[in-house]
Amino acid sequence: MKTLYIFYFFVASACAKSCVHEWRSYHGTGEPMVYGVFVGNYNTGIPAFIGRGSYDDLRVTGRIQMSDPKGMYHVSGGSIHRITGGLEYLVKNPNYDYKWIPSANGEYVEDAISPGYTPGREVHYVGRIKVDGRTFYGKMIPNVGMYYEDGNQKQALTSKYELIICTVPSK
Repeated sequence: MKTLYIFYFFVASACAKSCVHEWRSYHGTGEPMVYGVFVGNYNTGIPAFIGRGSYDDLRVTGRIQMSDPKGMYHVSGGSIHRITGGLEYLVKNPNYDYKWIPSANGEYVEDAISPGYTPGREVHYVGRIKVDGRTFYGKMIPNVGMYYEDGNQKQALTSKYELIICTVPSK
């Protein structure tokens, strides 16, 4: 019986260090994203938030802008796609710490935020890059790098980027 209690304590302790993410529905109506996790000001001045949506039977990450009620933007296959189905935005939990950390070459840390798993495909993580004072949001694929929109409705790949991580503060 002691073994069971030790196992339970170990599992509970390990799980307690992870962030549990909340995603709220976004209907593309320009509604405010209460406690949405902010990515940055896209194209100098337009606030963008972390979102995810359905695309080709996958759960993909993208940026949602309150000023654009038509959906979310996702980088894939060399171009930018506007997604309008199954949209959700990441909710900032006040009990967790969110921060952007530098990374490169497809590397990531355990606390990196993923929009979810995609059956038969690699997991994507939430990334961003800043170029000439503008923030570009994208998806980071392990061992590849980060794909992002280059500002001209084209997909670009970078080996240096920032990842958003979520940690539980130590007490």
